Amino acid sequence: MHYISYYCASFPRGAQPWGAIVPPMNPPDDNPELGKLVLEVVENQIRDNDPPETRRTVERLIDEGYTADEARRLVSTAVVVEIFHTQRDHKPFNQNRFLWNLEHLPREPWDDDGNEFFDTWDGGGGA
Repeated sequence: MHYISYYCASFPRGAQPWGAIVPPMNPPDDNPELGKLVLEVVENQIRDNDPPETRRTVERLIDEGYTADEARRLVSTAVVVEIFHTQRDHKPFNQNRFLWNLEHLPREPWDDDGNEFFDTWDGGGGA
């Protein structure tokens, strides 16, 4: 959790930290450097066991048949949601949303219309 806050706090408010590396708003497949940065956050969380839910989620996904690489990429979607909200909405890291999204993997955190499932959950309370 600290990695997301630290990563985003190292940039001026409203700045897109990956903007100097790649154009903003392209999907991660088009932004290999952005993808590497997000996976680095996931790796740091696993290595430091902070939060422990990240490691447990990767292990659960592997037990469900995903490769280690696939599991880490799935976990990265929860990281991306938090980076998105800190950068676009200037909101702090939301631990409840992050853990909820981890718990509900492999389902993506959003529906086909781009609405976040966490926002529609009774305990979510919106972003």
